[in-house]
Amino acid sequence: MTTAWTAADNVALLNVDPQDTFCPGGALGVTDGDQIIPVLNSLREHFNKVYWTQDFHPDGHISFASTHGEAEYSEKDVDYGKQMMWPEHAKQSASDGTGAQFHKDLAFKASDKIIQKGTNKDIDSYSAFLENDKKTAPRFDNGNSLAEELRTDGVDTLVITGLALDYCAGDTALDALTEKFNVIVIEDATRSITPEGRLAKIAQIVDAGGIVMTSAALQRNPQLIAA
Repeated sequence: MTTAWTAADNVALLNVDPQDTFCPGGALGVTDGDQIIPVLNSLREHFNKVYWTQDFHPDGHISFASTHGEAEYSEKDVDYGKQMMWPEHAKQSASDGTGAQFHKDLAFKASDKIIQKGTNKDIDSYSAFLENDKKTAPRFDNGNSLAEELRTDGVDTLVITGLALDYCAGDTALDALTEKFNVIVIEDATRSITPEGRLAKIAQIVDAGGIVMTSAALQRNPQLIAA
């Protein structure tokens, strides 16, 4: 049974890249990635402020192995450092498993806000706060970065979910901590590409001052974020 509570006005839910392309059957499918969808929808009921990130790549993106004729999952040196060569994924131009669409079972509301990342053909973007060059910020249509939009909306605490924890969700959490937001990562509302990467990222988040807990623990202790 779900306890009735509502997150305080300074707390937001941030769902990172729950897209078909990262779920089983997608071009870059994460094992059991679709199993987080019911958890996200259950959490969604408790938040008035909800943000979504969307990987949203143009054709020929720098992260695609096919762009360079390289082997998938190899690494290539680019201007901002090492770049993993991924299968084509999260493409603006597609609607199949390589497309950028969100999972069809997600519960959205009109008040939710979506920030797209990885839109620059020449820079990959794991984090929703800073792209992989660590200088360029993804932006909303109004020109605000995610950090700017959150502060404008009076948010100082983020509950973070999404795919994958060892890449986009985890890097978003770490950058949120760098931006001085309080961070709670909901472990069972994430999945990872590798177990080793998952453990390493959790350790980084905790070392940086973040909290990692299950959705059940949050339901038992809503006073952590409730109004």
